[in-house]
Amino acid sequence: QLVRLDLSRTSGLTELGRNAFSNKTNLGSILLPEGITFIERDAFLDTNCLIEISLPASLALVNGNTFHRTGLPRIALPAKVEWNGFRFVSPFVNWAVIFQEGRSAVPLTGFAPDPRAGDVRLTLALPATLTQISAVDADTGNAVSELYCYAARPPEYAGKPGLLFPNAKTVYIPAGSVNAYKSAWSAYTRAEFKALPPEKAALSGWLAADIVEAYKAAGGK
Repeated sequence: QLVRLDLSRTSGLTELGRNAFSNKTNLGSILLPEGITFIERDAFLDTNCLIEISLPASLALVNGNTFHRTGLPRIALPAKVEWNGFRFVSPFVNWAVIFQEGRSAVPLTGFAPDPRAGDVRLTLALPATLTQISAVDADTGNAVSELYCYAARPPEYAGKPGLLFPNAKTVYIPAGSVNAYKSAWSAYTRAEFKALPPEKAALSGWLAADIVEAYKAAGGK
């Protein structure tokens, strides 16, 4: 039986150390408290039934491999968090990274799957507040299969020009912005540009799912 751990009322906790919740094989959901600013690498290593995590807005830095070999089908990153690598191994081939509202610039780097993960398809959800993509590394760009872009104006790309998302199939955008994205992003992807689907018309559509729904969507019984 999976355990839900709610630490939201915990006070005085500012960081999670290395291996803080590693190998907790019955931990299915965790809610971290405001005040945490740092999560060390391997904090959730091999917590393979972890399918839902709530990260606080206070979080400023996540070190690499924090969520290595968890069961997370998605993760929502607070507006001001930075990360040093994000390589992961997951039992699920579909994995989503949601960047929460409030972020104006983002580097799409460090989200490449570990080679042992197989054919992982990465979905990125970019907030309406985003105005710039500062970088895209090749491994992350190659893993992206879908993008959900909520900004009405296409975010500018500040890195080297080129085909950023060669394997992306679809870019979902606000209905009134299709032509603008086609014009601004045609050199970055060969994907089809489509209006956002009704169930994902707002970024909150990614954040409201109950843990049971997330578990089933991830293939749980």
